[in-house]
Amino acid sequence: MFEGRDSVVLENRLSLDSDINDKVTDNDTVYQYQTFFNYFAYDDGVAEKAYGLYGVNGKLAARFVLNVPDTLRALQIAFVAQNQDIENLPFKLAVWKSVQLNTNNDELIYLSSDDFVPQFLAQPNGLWTYLLEQPLAVSDTIYVGFVQAEADFLPVAFDVNNSYGYDIDSEVNSEIFYNATGQWYNSLYQGALLLRPVLGESLNAETINVGIEPTPKPEQTLRLYPNPTHTAFRLSDSHTAHTAEIYDCMGRLLSRHAADEDISVAHLPAGIYIVKAYDRQGQTLGLQKLIVQQ
Repeated sequence: MFEGRDSVVLENRLSLDSDINDKVTDNDTVYQYQTFFNYFAYDDGVAEKAYGLYGVNGKLAARFVLNVPDTLRALQIAFVAQNQDIENLPFKLAVWKSVQLNTNNDELIYLSSDDFVPQFLAQPNGLWTYLLEQPLAVSDTIYVGFVQAEADFLPVAFDVNNSYGYDIDSEVNSEIFYNATGQWYNSLYQGALLLRPVLGESLNAETINVGIEPTPKPEQTLRLYPNPTHTAFRLSDSHTAHTAEIYDCMGRLLSRHAADEDISVAHLPAGIYIVKAYDRQGQTLGLQKLIVQQ
């Protein structure tokens, strides 16, 4: 059923029986989406802060444990341009097999020969995919990250709402490692780096870094009605769309819905939102601005 795929989205739908004359079913159905993609991630895709190092040869890594051997193809990193120009700060992709805390000892199994610089997708919290120069066979535990070449601060997007790996008693994050002074340490901050290893089948370098375009092409534009709306809207292309997502103006995902029914927005404050639709295979069909009025 899933042969040849490296990404799967499973939809779980739970509906309650209601009065036969009840035409508004928004409060009667709950959707849960279980996603399986070709990358590992601790973050939820939304960054509230930034995390980074100062210092030449500063090393930053996130630890991941694989259940089965696989092939590492790329690293996804969301860098953050705060109040400084970081587009010209070089770094090398790095993968370690082991890291020994409180020492400078580690087992480096990959270091890119060429330097990279931070790149940005045209969307909030966009992770840029950096391809490895050659695929790397990996198993068990790996530490993925980068080695920066300049002393300037090189910030990575940081999801502070994630507590995985953080021990409240010892105030240590067991999944984030850094070496800025000649010794490896665990991070002292609760959260997750927007830094992900991408595994599995080979990737198409021409399509891996395609983000949401600021102005969608006409054939990519959804048709919503009514728009503007006060309470609900529908997708006029619901015969091809399977699911729809609503984002706020900051690019944060607010909700997911089935595309073949009225989608309630009565609970949303007045403003401009983005609606994005997908087919049954999880491929993007298009997006459109939605205006919610009071």
